[in-house]
Amino acid sequence: MFRGLRSLLENEFPKSCPSCRRSYFSLEAFLTETRGVSNGSGIIDYHSDSGTPRLTLCRNCVCGSTLATFCSDRRDTSPTGQRRRLRFQSLLELFRSRGISESVARAELRAFIRGEPDQQTARFEEGPPNPQ
Repeated sequence: MFRGLRSLLENEFPKSCPSCRRSYFSLEAFLTETRGVSNGSGIIDYHSDSGTPRLTLCRNCVCGSTLATFCSDRRDTSPTGQRRRLRFQSLLELFRSRGISESVARAELRAFIRGEPDQQTARFEEGPPNPQ
């Protein structure tokens, strides 16, 4: 559930508990060394005063104090960012037209952007499937 928040939360660490001063040096440490809050997922979605969408992830420190990490959407809303999203969407459509599911296509495109092409991408680069 928290996998999608990883890139938004990376700059929040290290994080220290104001009550006991225990430090959590990474998101992984924060998630494994704290406990979930008693109600819900601990994820709170809201808008800042400026209207920017934000997320808060709440967890309980081992001392019982509730800690919160704050993150905002880093989406590029400039014309260049909008063009990139349109291009990404058109590439998704192209993958789907080749019989690749949207979830696999998204994962493949993100891996490719990071320079990590996977088997599906390699097969896609070879050309269209050969109908038989």
